[in-house]
Amino acid sequence: MTTLEKIVKKAQALKKSYPKKYAKWTDYVKEASKEYKKSPDPVVKKKTKIGAIKKNKMKKKPIVKRTAKKLSNLIRTEIKSKKYIMPHGYEVRRSKLGAVMSISDNAKQLLIDCIDLNGYDMKANTPIEKIRAVEKIFYTEYGYLINRIGKLKALEEWLRGLPSVITIPFYNVEIIEIAKKWGSLKMNATEKQEDKILINYWRYMANQLLQLFNKKKLSDKFQGGGLPLRLLNL
Repeated sequence: MTTLEKIVKKAQALKKSYPKKYAKWTDYVKEASKEYKKSPDPVVKKKTKIGAIKKNKMKKKPIVKRTAKKLSNLIRTEIKSKKYIMPHGYEVRRSKLGAVMSISDNAKQLLIDCIDLNGYDMKANTPIEKIRAVEKIFYTEYGYLINRIGKLKALEEWLRGLPSVITIPFYNVEIIEIAKKWGSLKMNATEKQEDKILINYWRYMANQLLQLFNKKKLSDKFQGGGLPLRLLNL
């Protein structure tokens, strides 16, 4: 069972026990996430143990040197041959022409997919309208910080706070999985390489969101958005 599935199961149990506690489903998910954070995670220990065994096995195998170009081609081949499902239900996207989207475009698509305007008195049908709505909410909630720390840093702090209008994946295990599926991290990455991804994640996503804010028009390759519920069974 994945991290998200555990949280959703807990949220469903909370909703069943306390049906009138929250008006929004996302509030149940947030409470379940907090409880999950407090509880010990046996999956992490299991992964560490398996990782140690794999590391010992790898020592016996001859090291195969691969250039960045060859490795990139291998990743693209794997993406084409398998339909990856992201931890929050996100998939590695393809453009309308059938080409695998770039890391930057996948990040932008993820941001669009995470937009949830439920509870806000705003109408938005197209991706660009949803982005404009998110931008307006950001300025309302964190606009005062822009003059002090800059727009990019303010956006980063806002995303870290998990705003309900655009809550992106935030668990370390999910971030690492996303990076591997997008091809920005090797499948057998070291702990140091994973740490680098985790350190840069929030700033990178804030930068991608800022780029979306600065766009007057979006390419047709970006799809509609709205929080995917494939894993929630709702």
